[in-house]
Amino acid sequence: MQIIGADRPLSASQHGALTVMLRPASAVVNLAQLWRDLEARAEISFFLSWDWIGRWLAETEIAPLLLSASAGDRIVALALFRPARLRRHFFVRPRAWLLHQTGDPDFDAITIEHNGILVDCGFRDGAIRGCLAHLMSSAAWDEAHFGGVADSFAAQLGRSGLGTWTRWRQPSWIVDLDAVRQSGRPYLETL
Repeated sequence: MQIIGADRPLSASQHGALTVMLRPASAVVNLAQLWRDLEARAEISFFLSWDWIGRWLAETEIAPLLLSASAGDRIVALALFRPARLRRHFFVRPRAWLLHQTGDPDFDAITIEHNGILVDCGFRDGAIRGCLAHLMSSAAWDEAHFGGVADSFAAQLGRSGLGTWTRWRQPSWIVDLDAVRQSGRPYLETL
């Protein structure tokens, strides 16, 4: 499936058989369709589904950049980065790219979990490597923030050659509801 309405990317590069591009997401007419098509070929969490990402875009009204990787005419990876100017120590103002985040604490208070790059199952490691290599080749940023990513994605960041720093670590709790039902006891009694 082709990206419609975005003829001129801000940047493009080849990484093996993949073409990786960065362009304004607002210039892509069929973004929802592209995202849902790729979703059907990926193993994802709810937070990388169009149900989450589309609502996030609508509510925040930000203008992110779309990072896409293609193998021929097939889109195999998508991610949205918000360019932001951060402020630290009153005078340090790094240019940052935020993966599926706004940089505004009011909007980011509803935290994304299991964040990452939406990737076709058949291209998982190669597409992520290509996307990260493309980001590293750009001089348009000083920092990239990958908030809410799983340990496996964080490990890929480390292997990519990016200098990484963990700002915070938080456990992700899960309850096996099938086991609770099978126990025959109310949920609170299983705690």
